[in-house]
Amino acid sequence: MATFIRGGFVALFLLTGMVPPALAAEADILGRWTTHKGGQIEIAPCDDGSRQICGFIARLAHDDHDTPPLDTQNPEPALRDRPLLGLKLFFDFDYDGDDRWKGGRIYNVENGKTYKSKLRLLSQDQLKLSGCVFIFCSSYTWNRTPPAQEETIDQ
Repeated sequence: MATFIRGGFVALFLLTGMVPPALAAEADILGRWTTHKGGQIEIAPCDDGSRQICGFIARLAHDDHDTPPLDTQNPEPALRDRPLLGLKLFFDFDYDGDDRWKGGRIYNVENGKTYKSKLRLLSQDQLKLSGCVFIFCSSYTWNRTPPAQEETIDQ
C-alpha cells in the first residue's frame, strides 16, 4: 500500500508538470548569457549524462572576422585549429544549493589555461562567475540574453 501511495505522488508530479523546488532552482541557470565582454555563452547540461553543467561559446564578443577565430592559444598543438564558436568554455560545475555551482573549471581562450571557478545565480537575469589563481581572484557579472538577441551557433 505504501509503495502505491509513493508511486501515486510521483505520478502526480509527472502529470501536473510540477518539479521539486531543488530541481527547479538547479535548472534556473540554463540558457543563454551575455558576458562582461559582450559574447554569449549557452549554459546547458554537460553532454556526459551527469547532472553537471557546461558553458559553450555561442557568439563571440567581436565577431568581425572573415574566417572563424581559432583556439590558437591552446597548449595542445592538435587543438589550435578548432573554431572558438561552439567551444566548451567551462565544464564540470555541480549544483551546491542556494543558487551556487562549484567544482568547475573555465578555459581562458586568451592564454590557453584552465582555472578553477564558481558560479552564483544572483537573480533570474544575473550570473556571477568567479575564479582564483593563487591569491588573485576575479569576478564578472553576466546578464541573461533576451531571446530576441540570441544568435544561433554557426560554424
